[in-house]
Amino acid sequence: MPPSQEIIAARPRLMSLLEKAWDNLKKKSGSSKLEGRMMATAEEKLTLYIDKLIDKLVGNRKLDLRARGALQRIVFEPSKLLALRGYIRHGEIKDEEWAWTEQQSDDFKKRREYKALMEAVKQVQNQFATANPEYTLRTNTKYRSLDTQINLWNKNDTVKNLGGVLIKKSLEEIADYPEIPTDESLTKFRKFLKTQDIGGSPSNATPGLSDHGHLDAFDFAVMKGSVIVAGTSTKNNYQRENWDKPGWTEKLKNIIETVNKNLKDGRFEGPLHVGRLYEPWHYTYISMTK
Repeated sequence: MPPSQEIIAARPRLMSLLEKAWDNLKKKSGSSKLEGRMMATAEEKLTLYIDKLIDKLVGNRKLDLRARGALQRIVFEPSKLLALRGYIRHGEIKDEEWAWTEQQSDDFKKRREYKALMEAVKQVQNQFATANPEYTLRTNTKYRSLDTQINLWNKNDTVKNLGGVLIKKSLEEIADYPEIPTDESLTKFRKFLKTQDIGGSPSNATPGLSDHGHLDAFDFAVMKGSVIVAGTSTKNNYQRENWDKPGWTEKLKNIIETVNKNLKDGRFEGPLHVGRLYEPWHYTYISMTK
C-alpha cells in the first residue's frame, strides 16, 4: 500500500528525527548497527532512500537541477518516485527537451517555423471538417508549461496507480538494504528503479519532458458542436469505445496522411502507441527546420 497522507505530510520532520537519532546512536555505541532495534518504518526508510538518491544524483550531475525542482513540487510520494524513475530512465536532459518558458514560447511564435506549424494544424482541422460534416477537430496550440505538466502529473490516476505499484516493489527491494543509505545501496536502488517493470506507462509524460512542452505534439478531440464526441480520456477502455469502434481513429489517421503529403517543413507522426499506452488522438510533429 502507498504511504498515508499523514506519513507524507510528516516526512521532513520524521527524516530529520531519524538521522539525528542515528547519529546519536553511533556516537554512543561507536557502531553503525542497531543490534536488533528498528530505526524506522518501511515507508520512512523508503522516503530516506528516495531523498538521498536524489541528493546523490544531483551531486554527481546525473539528475538535472530542473528535474529536482519539479520533484520538489510533486505532492504524493508514489507520484514523486514514479517521476524520479522517469528522469533516471531518460538520462541526460537536453535543453531542447525541457518545457519552454513563456519567453521561449513567445520567441518561437516570431519564427517562420511557428507559422508553418500552425498552417499544418489548420490543414488537418479543415480537411477533417470537410470529410466529416457536422464535426470539427479541436486541439490546443499553446505549449504545455512546466506548471501545467506538474499539475497534470499530481492529479493523474494512472500516475498514482503505477506509482503505488512502484512503491510496493521498492519497499520489497530495500527490505534488506542498510537502514542508513550507503553509496553501494543507493547505486543498487538506482539500478532497480531504472530497470523495474511496473506493468504500464502513465498517460502523462514525466513533468518537464512532455512533447507538448515545446509544441512538438498535439492532442485532437472530435467535436459535434460544443459536445466532445471523442476526447482524450484514458479511463475504462475509452479509446476503443469512443475512437476505434466509431471509426474516428482511422478517419483522423487518414486525414493526417493526406495532409503530410502536402507539407514541406515537417510531418505528423502517430498516433501514440507505446507498449500499453495507446492514445489515438495524440500526434507528434516532426519539424524539418525547427
